Amino acid sequence: MTKLISTILLPVFLSLHLIIVAQSADDYYVNGVEKYKQNNYTGAMSDFDKAIELDIKDYNAYCYRGVLKNILQDYSGAIKDLDKAIELKPQYSNAFYNRGESKYNLQDYYGAMDDFSKTIRLNPKNAKAYCYRGIVYQKLQQYANAKEDYNDATAKNPLYALAFNNRGMVKYKMKDFNGAIEDYDKAIELDPQLTVAYYCRGVIKLEYLKDYLGALQDNNKALELNPKYEEAYYYRALTKDALQNHVESILDYNKAIELNPNDTSVFLSRGNAWVYLKDYQKAIEDYNKVIALKPLLAIAYYDRGMAKDKLNDEAGACTDWNKALELGCKDANDKILIRCK
Repeated sequence: MTKLISTILLPVFLSLHLIIVAQSADDYYVNGVEKYKQNNYTGAMSDFDKAIELDIKDYNAYCYRGVLKNILQDYSGAIKDLDKAIELKPQYSNAFYNRGESKYNLQDYYGAMDDFSKTIRLNPKNAKAYCYRGIVYQKLQQYANAKEDYNDATAKNPLYALAFNNRGMVKYKMKDFNGAIEDYDKAIELDPQLTVAYYCRGVIKLEYLKDYLGALQDNNKALELNPKYEEAYYYRALTKDALQNHVESILDYNKAIELNPNDTSVFLSRGNAWVYLKDYQKAIEDYNKVIALKPLLAIAYYDRGMAKDKLNDEAGACTDWNKALELGCKDANDKILIRCK
């Protein structure tokens, strides 16, 4: 009789144990999600680890842990977790989407495109998947395809500021400058804190519309929102140069260089600003820096030659112009014919 009771009670005990384990894993998963939303990534990672330890088939925990690893720039680890989530749930559209982001971050653009396409097949209403596939097309310079995806993203979510912004970038590349401005305007209307939209709109106002005051205002706003935006300092400096305010442009170039000491465009442009201010020695120092970083950049030799010529260093100028010509700068030939023996 004792044996019979043990045999009956054992399955009941096991069932209760399984229920407790399942609930415990679920609790860890829910806690992990809450910590993730609060940006407590260390706590969230610990909870997702525990959830998976208690339930190795918890595809949601694998997916969230993959998302978290992507945020923490462990892209290979993220893909491994998202692979597992997809293995456990082959129609898991969110896992495909997030794996696409990780692949993009690893510069596996075609792999990312494939995952975003799978996301769209599984969930055609996912505006983010269209937007991010558009980003991949944009990276691959397939601008017509990118524009089509951004069209779909904005159609499915008319409040999607980033999709409008990115479509503006594509229109800029396709030389539809007025269309690009319209998209940047819309992006800013939807999200007044979208820093990149102000910056991109400022670029068009400077380079193509010659609306220098408008460009200045946009870059001011971008820097108000993000005081460490190197590109915005650079374009604000270019705008100030266009307004003949070279003293202030130097200050912006200085800040851009502080944020990115290896951007040759900034050194080159600051060198040109020094030339406008007739400080040719400082201009030469900046051109020297450009050449040290990019020894095959013809324009740097040409500009340095111009500065040396202003300092009556004819031999140095001719040497630089000959090097510029060798590297393909045709304007250097005219200087050589006129100034060099």
